[in-house]
Amino acid sequence: MLSTITLAANETATIAEKEAGASRVFGDVTLGQYSHLIVDGAEATFKHVTLERLGSRIIELRNGAQLHVGALGFASMGASIIYRIGTGCVLTYDASQWDPEVVANTTFDFASQGSGTLKYFPFINPEWLDCPNVTGYSNGDTLEIAGQGHVQRFQVRDGRIVASARLA
Repeated sequence: MLSTITLAANETATIAEKEAGASRVFGDVTLGQYSHLIVDGAEATFKHVTLERLGSRIIELRNGAQLHVGALGFASMGASIIYRIGTGCVLTYDASQWDPEVVANTTFDFASQGSGTLKYFPFINPEWLDCPNVTGYSNGDTLEIAGQGHVQRFQVRDGRIVASARLA
């Protein structure tokens, strides 16, 4: 049986090694508006994340945490989320499974002082969609975009991950 996490509006919670448990997999994570979920030094997988109501919320990675998030949905249009990638942390974000509006309302905030990693798996044809915002990205941070092959199809420009075709 998979664990679940539910945060009400304005609630904060922390997942450390103890809370992550042996499986490290959470089936459903529900985040109320302005909630703040911290993954502190743990490795975890969130199978499905739901954003309830308008407003933003934060999932913050600290102290070398590693997080893989599966599908992301929302119960209210206009919901947004910030993933804050701390020092030595790794976030794997599979946008191919997500609603395009949620991807457009997602921000990756590198607070890692050049030691964070984002592994981004874009929608099958990202030229059709708005891509996520990227803030705080600095020299030393790693942004891996899956499916790049030999020709770079995506890059960070003006604070957004964009398809190279749009750069003309």
